[in-house]
Amino acid sequence: MPSDALLRFTLYCAVVVGMMALALLLQVLLLSTLTRRRQRHRAQLEINWRPYLAGVALGDAITKAPALANAHRFWFLVLWCRMQRNLRGSPRDRLNTLLVHLGLDRFAMEATREASARKQLIGLTTLRYLGHFEHWRTVADKVSDKNPIIAMAAAETLVRLDPQQAMAVLMPVMLSRNDWSSVQVATLLRSAGTAALTAKLKLELEKLLAAPDHQPAFARRRLLKLLPLGDQAQLAPLIRRLLGTGEAEAVSVALKCLGENSDPRDRTVFIDHLSHPESEVRGMAAEALGSVVEARDLEALLERVTDRDWWVRQQAARAIAQIPGQRQRLDQLSEHIADPYGREALVYAFSERVS
Repeated sequence: MPSDALLRFTLYCAVVVGMMALALLLQVLLLSTLTRRRQRHRAQLEINWRPYLAGVALGDAITKAPALANAHRFWFLVLWCRMQRNLRGSPRDRLNTLLVHLGLDRFAMEATREASARKQLIGLTTLRYLGHFEHWRTVADKVSDKNPIIAMAAAETLVRLDPQQAMAVLMPVMLSRNDWSSVQVATLLRSAGTAALTAKLKLELEKLLAAPDHQPAFARRRLLKLLPLGDQAQLAPLIRRLLGTGEAEAVSVALKCLGENSDPRDRTVFIDHLSHPESEVRGMAAEALGSVVEARDLEALLERVTDRDWWVRQQAARAIAQIPGQRQRLDQLSEHIADPYGREALVYAFSERVS
């Protein structure tokens, strides 16, 4: 009868659902058991190895090392890297010697070829702390990785191995990868040092000035953002040529760099740009002028204290506050400024000088 068939079908469905629920429960229990077991093994590894690593770092002989299963090598590398993070000098060198003694330097290099991003990062971090130039080629190949995190880790490792040579490899990459933020790139370059960076910036800036239309827009903007990180005294001759491009962004960056260089010969350049149509340029000119300002610049700066842009007003007021002897004339100066926002900017700038 149809009702009997329906009843059997319902019963079968209930049995299948029950079996699936039981299978899911068993899977959860199995995973929980494996997780707890893994946590116990990892905790035991740290208990065994942390005191030993600390002893080696302090000068103990590399003898009678605790047992290390092959399956636990990645855990060991993570522990080793965590300890290296807080070490410098001979303690770090001793842990490096231990890693080579255990043969895990080769294992770390092989880890950079793993499919797992996590394992690649562990390998690259290990090689960064190890600091052996023989790993250069292995690490350099990872800079072009599609994963931006892996590529950045490789870049950081190259900088640790050889900052000067790293810049030759990394500069084209930094100017083309839009998945690296400006903050990440700036942090990387600061770790490389000004000396290693400036030579490459000069080369790239020469290319830009020679053929401004041949460089992609993103690479051009990224290069402009990097210029303030270089040695401004060495870059100044090329940066002055940027002023002739007429592009607001380039001119603004050039003024910023020249202001940091604080060369009195650029004073008239700053004054000339106080009346630029772009507020970004006017404000940067006022800020840069503050580094070499003279008493005779007061009139030009007072005009900018009443600028329609608040940032320009503030930078002009701060530049005036740099002129010796102007604090005593604050009330007199304020009387000549009809704009209440300008007076407020001037008072605030002098209060900053006091604090």
